[in-house]
Amino acid sequence: GLYQTALSADDLRALRFATPPPGRFALSVLATTFALSVLMALAILVNTFAMAVTLHGTPQSRSPLVNWFAIEAGIPFTMAPPRPSNHPFDQVPFLTDDGGVEVFESGACLLYLADKYASSSAEERAAWTPWVVWANSELDGLCFGAVPGDHRVRGESMSKPEVRSVGRLDQILGGREWLGGDGFSVA
Repeated sequence: GLYQTALSADDLRALRFATPPPGRFALSVLATTFALSVLMALAILVNTFAMAVTLHGTPQSRSPLVNWFAIEAGIPFTMAPPRPSNHPFDQVPFLTDDGGVEVFESGACLLYLADKYASSSAEERAAWTPWVVWANSELDGLCFGAVPGDHRVRGESMSKPEVRSVGRLDQILGGREWLGGDGFSVA
């Protein structure tokens, strides 16, 4: 991930208990202890800065979309209870980031994280932004039969290619693996 160390806990244990070459035991123990201390200090320092993203949410909301993208993109984050948050309508998801940035609504949270942690250009952002906006306005209803303001699941349409949007999405994904670019993105 973006802020993860390359060594696992097992790697660190293996380093600590590695057999030193003969005659160099004291130097090896000292070097290993020093290396472990530096790695632990770096891990603490990295985790201090890495946890700048906080997401208020619940599994029953659109928060898991934001969690999924953050995990796949290697963006470290912490989960917080849904309330209190500064969402103007007292809903979730609601994201805070370092520097006092506050973002509400799943699509806005996704676009903010992609822009901050994954974007290299306006052209790249232009490739995924329409898909995020489309998913928020259309895909939810296709997947769950949702009606704005009514969160009950009413059935799905994704298995019905005769529905215009479903048929078109099938066509698009039939010709490529990803909606935007050559790999995983926020799209």
